[in-house]
Amino acid sequence: MKQPTEHAEQVAVVNWLRKQGIFVFSIPNERNCSAITGKLLKDAGRVKGVADLFIPKYKIFAELKVRKGGVQSKEQKNFEKSIKELGYHYILCNGAKEAVDKIKELKNNGKHDS
Repeated sequence: MKQPTEHAEQVAVVNWLRKQGIFVFSIPNERNCSAITGKLLKDAGRVKGVADLFIPKYKIFAELKVRKGGVQSKEQKNFEKSIKELGYHYILCNGAKEAVDKIKELKNNGKHDS
């Protein structure tokens, strides 16, 4: 059985959140581009390691992986540490189901602003 892509898993999470009426946006940081475009993006605020999604209502940054035990890059680990120090949640998820479960858990435990 073919494994779903990270894109497909992320779309599933976004669709689930939107059906709940929860605002979410992606942070398209993985984009490959020319050196010139890369410099322009960096100058404009692009930062390596930023999570895939941000859910403002619950102060959650979500990083999706598609392989069980997907590994974070050094930059992703640094981003996670920095964002947690600022009081945000960071979830590392292996697919859409795990992401939805972790979001529900944070929501149900009251670890968010209503």
